[in-house]
This record gives sequence, C-alpha cells and structure tokens, in this order.
Amino acid sequence: MKLKNKLLTIGLPVVAASMLLFTAKALYHPAREVATPIISPASYEQSQRIAGIGIVEPKSEVINIGTHISGIVQQVHVKLGQHVKAGDSLFSIDDREVKAQLDNAFARLASAKTALDDATTELSFYEKIANSNAISPQELSNKRFAVKRARTLVKETQTAINEFQTTLSRLTVKAPIAGEILRLNIRVGEYANEGKLNDGFVVLGDTSVLHVRVEIDESDAQRLKQHAMAKGALRSDGGHMVPLTFVRLEPLIKAKRSLSGDSNERVDTRVLEVIYTFDKAQLLAYPGQQMDVFIDDNLA
Repeated sequence: MKLKNKLLTIGLPVVAASMLLFTAKALYHPAREVATPIISPASYEQSQRIAGIGIVEPKSEVINIGTHISGIVQQVHVKLGQHVKAGDSLFSIDDREVKAQLDNAFARLASAKTALDDATTELSFYEKIANSNAISPQELSNKRFAVKRARTLVKETQTAINEFQTTLSRLTVKAPIAGEILRLNIRVGEYANEGKLNDGFVVLGDTSVLHVRVEIDESDAQRLKQHAMAKGALRSDGGHMVPLTFVRLEPLIKAKRSLSGDSNERVDTRVLEVIYTFDKAQLLAYPGQQMDVFIDDNLA
C-alpha cells in the first residue's frame, strides 16, 4: 500500500509534466523563413496604373485549321515552324474513292455524248423525210424527245464531274493566309473529322508581328485610356520590361477565359480585352506565353 502511494506520488507529477511539455510543443510554431522566388515577378514603379494579364499571340491571332471533308489523312505537306504562303497545301485527305468516282463519271459522259450524237443524227434524218409521209408525227416526236433526254444526261453527267472535281480540290487543305506553322495535331493515317474543333489539325499564325491580348478587369475598364503608356514583362523574365504600343480593343466585355484556380477568385469575373504590340527585337517571346502588363492611368 505504501509502495502504491509512493508510485502515485511520483507518477502523477511526471505524467502532468509530460502533458504540459506536449501541449507547449504543439502550440509552438517556429518562424518560417521567407522563400526567395527563383524568378522575380514583374513590377512597375508607377502607383497609378491598371494591371492585367496578357497572352502573346500572332498578329493574325491563332488560326485552327480544320478540314472540309472527313477522311484518312493521306499526306502532310508542312512541318513545324515552316513559313507558308497563302494557298500553300497543308495536308491532304485520301482521294482514291473520289478519283474512282470521277473516272467513272468521265466514262459516263463519253457514253452520253455518243448517245447524243447518234440521237441528233437520227433526228436530223427523220426531219428531212418528215414531209414525205414516210414516218408518223409520233415517231418524229419520239426522236426529238430522245435527243432532249440525251442532252439532259450529258448536262447532268458534266455537273457530277464538276462536283467531283470540286470535292477533289477540297480534299487538299490550303493555308488561308501567309504565316508560320505553330502546331501539327495530325499525322498520316489518322482520321480527320470535319466540323468545329477546339484544336485545329494545323495551327497557323502570322508571327511577323506579335501581339499581346490583355485582360482588363471590368472594374478598371472606365479608367483605361487607349493611348496611355503601357509596359509589359514575360512571366518567365519579370525584370525585363518592354514598352507596348496600343493596337485596338475589343469593346465587348466577356467572361474571363482562363481562371487561376485560386479559392478566392470570382468565377463571374468579366474582362475587357485590349491588344498591344511590341518590338520583337527587344523581347524574344513565343505565342502562348503569359505577360504581366501595366497601363498608366494618364496619357503618356
């Protein structure tokens, strides 16, 4: 009994001290070291400014090229980074079936023309003897109808040939403008489906001049002055700020295209899109890169 009381006398203070130490350790939060960013963010000394996030894009904007007709890709005529002229071939859909139909149509046209020549010759003969009572008016009418039917068949076959030739030309997709091939999303042997695409089979753009499409929050839209001084820096090089030149704005306020995923971001954010350009000699940039843009409230 005495031993039990002695253990309780010693044990309880030890347990209490252990719990106190554990509680103190749980409540203690050492000061965290402030991490230094690998890349310094862009900053601008002007206090009165409008800030926005921009996306570098070609002068022509990004053009997603699709196909007029679905089918298996037979040949890709371009490579990534290649500069093409308007009208240059980009890729071709398998044309064997259309060519076979076209050859068949030409054969039908030749047969129809022969039938028309025979019917015309026969009608001419019958018209010469029509007054001699050697044939009846009904027979002469039938011969005239035969010529008319043969002539119609020739026209229909020629129309079919024109349609096949048009289809054949549309199986080769051509560049609508001069520009640079930015992406190839199609390979020989793959199936290309016609219709609206999120990503084109070939992505094309005029990169001779680069633009920056800047999203300005609608709350700042009234403060924006079109020809105010603006500067921007790529996210990958925040310390290199270059001047921007106003090109145009798109006056329709629209929903923000890309959200950052932050929990405090408003999903109903609406923005005004403003397009600027910059000197490519001052900044090496690629379409699709993000840029931090700052616009003065006052005119330069």
